[in-house]
Amino acid sequence: MNKYLLLIILVVSGYMARSQCLTNSLVINTGYNPITGTAIAGGANGATPVVDPHWILSAVSPGVATAIGATPIPGLIEVVPGNNADVIQAITGSWAANPAGQPGGWISCLNSNTYNDCICGTPYNMTLGRPFRMCADDSITFRFYIANDNYISASDIDGTPLTFSQPAVALTSYFSTFTFFTQTVFLTAGTHTVHFVVNNFNITTGTSPSNPTGLDIYGTVS
Repeated sequence: MNKYLLLIILVVSGYMARSQCLTNSLVINTGYNPITGTAIAGGANGATPVVDPHWILSAVSPGVATAIGATPIPGLIEVVPGNNADVIQAITGSWAANPAGQPGGWISCLNSNTYNDCICGTPYNMTLGRPFRMCADDSITFRFYIANDNYISASDIDGTPLTFSQPAVALTSYFSTFTFFTQTVFLTAGTHTVHFVVNNFNITTGTSPSNPTGLDIYGTVS
């Protein structure tokens, strides 16, 4: 009996070790359930938050809380930094949809794909990150397809800058299409986090217009 119990323990321990570390290629899609291999349906604006199992909110502009308070959508809740990002519904006809075979979707710092901005001209931003674990020191390659509203001002791995960023211009192509990014870096064994800083332009005219923001990434770390 003891030898069978030991075998079970060894098998389970081996499985846990493999599941905790990047051993070959890791799918890092936003709005993705790695257990079922399917997209997570985004929550409706103001509805019960639907959390992404792996992407987290690392930081967010203080003004976002004020903007949420001024938005006439009941039930809006801002994610507290350090917690999982919310999976949101894509804006049909405006935001890019993941292609076939690449399940996933859009995420944000609140349970909505929009809020009313301050009409002050200052972009709000949110930093979204995806932690992963390395089993050993090695070179790894990011292969990401990225769509965002409005622009990404910076990206990094554990605070070390990556080469992906976008000019601070209002291009619809940033959110209507995916931009490919790849870079190879050397990482030591342990947990690492890749971050993207998503900026949302503030409208300078009008009366507190609705101002969507979000991030959608599909691809791998390998």
